[in-house]
Amino acid sequence: MPTSSFRRILSQRVACSHAFWRNSLSDRAQTSWLLHCTVSVGNRKTGSRLARTMRHHIRLVLLAAMILLVAGCGASADLAAPAPTASGANERSALTQSLTIVGGGAFPITLDPAILRDAESSFLSRQIFRGLMRLDNDLIVAPGIAAAVEARPDGLLYTFTLREDATFHDGSAIDANSIKRSFERAADPALAGGDDSALPARIYFSDIAGIDDYFAGRSNSISGIRVVDPRTVEFTLSRPAANFLYKLTGSPAAIIDVDHAVGSDWWKTANGSGPFRISEVSAQRIVLTGFDGFYAGAPQLRRITVLFGSAAAQPLNLYEAGEIDMTDVPLGALDRVLSPADPLYPELQSEPQLSTSFIVLNPAVEPFDDPMLRKAVAQAFDRTKVTRVMLEDRVRVADGLVPPGILDRQWPATPVPYDLAAAHVDLESASPHEIRPAFYGSGVSVALAEVLGRDLSLESEAIALEWSDFSNALIGRRLPAFSLSWIADYPDPANFLEALFHSRSPDNYSGYSNPEVDSLLDKAAVEQDPDRRAQLYLQAQQQIIDDGVLIPLFHDIAYTLVKPYVHGLTLTPLGIISLESVWIGEH
Repeated sequence: MPTSSFRRILSQRVACSHAFWRNSLSDRAQTSWLLHCTVSVGNRKTGSRLARTMRHHIRLVLLAAMILLVAGCGASADLAAPAPTASGANERSALTQSLTIVGGGAFPITLDPAILRDAESSFLSRQIFRGLMRLDNDLIVAPGIAAAVEARPDGLLYTFTLREDATFHDGSAIDANSIKRSFERAADPALAGGDDSALPARIYFSDIAGIDDYFAGRSNSISGIRVVDPRTVEFTLSRPAANFLYKLTGSPAAIIDVDHAVGSDWWKTANGSGPFRISEVSAQRIVLTGFDGFYAGAPQLRRITVLFGSAAAQPLNLYEAGEIDMTDVPLGALDRVLSPADPLYPELQSEPQLSTSFIVLNPAVEPFDDPMLRKAVAQAFDRTKVTRVMLEDRVRVADGLVPPGILDRQWPATPVPYDLAAAHVDLESASPHEIRPAFYGSGVSVALAEVLGRDLSLESEAIALEWSDFSNALIGRRLPAFSLSWIADYPDPANFLEALFHSRSPDNYSGYSNPEVDSLLDKAAVEQDPDRRAQLYLQAQQQIIDDGVLIPLFHDIAYTLVKPYVHGLTLTPLGIISLESVWIGEH
């Protein structure tokens, strides 16, 4: 999903969030969920990790069991931190278990998991609400509110058994009816003013049988979700989906108390289902407190303070002053912080990220409905200079949309080459237009407008909007051209290609529509062979680039400072997923 950090990356020259490739992101792990799986969790509240076995190049079979997971496993900000013990827990309880972080600058538009649109809001919402499934710190799908899931061999029926100890924050049980009602509420077109095409559920729930009838109002319930008994719920799919369980880890699938979700600001006093509850909301901060009744065990942190607006300004200064406990590093400060002689050097983490920043030229809005103009713009802009000059090689040049490492493979593409002479020829072939090209965003949009005026004699303008205005304009598909940074919700190419460029996707902010691309993406969605599936996505990616609507820029690298007394914080390819394992040591 989009992240407002793109504005900071290119206006302040920073690279932010966190990532690291792991072998767990293999083709087989991504696609073998669907044909037969049994996943269960034990009675221990220390968490769980998925163990996997696969059969390759035939109908894939997954037989998975959960094993105990010690706190702070994986790539951690505290690699030497000891595993929790009873005496250690008592020692920590005597310390102030409080974490303070910045929330990305702009106050969230909403934390309603059914309609939120950006990565920063998704992170906060995930601490308050949880779903049937979750991503663990190795980005493997694991049970959440579900205690077990069984999939029929044909991949068309999933049966979820719910945990007996899963409750909302008020102590009321989360039962199968809560699951069904939460899904139906997330798919209710009324949440988007009657426009179901604007709902994230349009793509996250697209595989569930009966969803189209529900969206269209032909049915008052989703027929593919059936309550079997209070602890059992069945999902019937209209087609096998290689990433169905991954989709259940996304925000739209988070379970909420529907009776409490009244009005647009209900989330500020939410009766949530996650490890933390909201205790305070003000103009410049949100405060979360630990929920002792969380099914996986009470979080060690008792308080999380998230700062916004002017309270979050100059986060590196706040970090050095000890006012916040972690922060991204501005590019201008990296040379200093990367020096082993700098006192902050031991606290720095740098990792590649599963994200892509890019420019979209909207083929549905003038003047970029002209393919020759789109081609001329792409050829006149040396996109590699964004990485080499603007960002000083602190990020990785992107040739395509899908980041390397997803499905444990590369995703090569052939972008439009920089060719100024050819750009002049194509511009001469473009239809006359009275509308001046406008590029929305900061940093790279400004550079692009300057380059086009200088090298192509094409007058254009760069327009910066507040994040809320920019987000609403994206959803309305009103922008002729824009720069955007997209971080994966789950590690699968569909979360980039299908989400951003399928004609039926609510996140297709350009209104791009190509039946050939739709067909390739639809075939990839049901393909069980990982190599054939990858080839379909590669074809779709190249066709999108060839259509002149996408100019890839870079894949981000995280530069993050974490205080040495913050333990159990795991940085993943998707950033920080959860905070319930974090605890504060002596300092």
